[in-house]
Amino acid sequence: MKQETQAAKSDEDENASTCSDGDLFDSGEDEIDDLEEADRKIGLDMRFLKRLSCMAHMLQLALAGGLKASGCRAEVDALIRVVGKFKKTRLAAERLNARSGLNLISAAASTGTADAAGHY
Repeated sequence: MKQETQAAKSDEDENASTCSDGDLFDSGEDEIDDLEEADRKIGLDMRFLKRLSCMAHMLQLALAGGLKASGCRAEVDALIRVVGKFKKTRLAAERLNARSGLNLISAAASTGTADAAGHY
């Protein structure tokens, strides 16, 4: 009985190494292939990632246009200048963060047709 148990254990060890060398790796590749195929079926590929920056820029332009049309662009420009001043000095930004618990976020750099003041 003890010999049968040892023989079975030996067979399991051999199968485990065979599985880990071949089957598990192949299974992972198959899973990746399945995911890539699903992405292709719904149109997700690298073109989406390449166009993401263009979509972000279009959103930025739309927001800038909306702000300009709403008449509050001057206030937004003033806030952008204040944030810019705090971003220039680490000490001021750290003190502001300590008091408010908030981090300042600068406006995204644009590749559009903004003038020096950031107007579109």
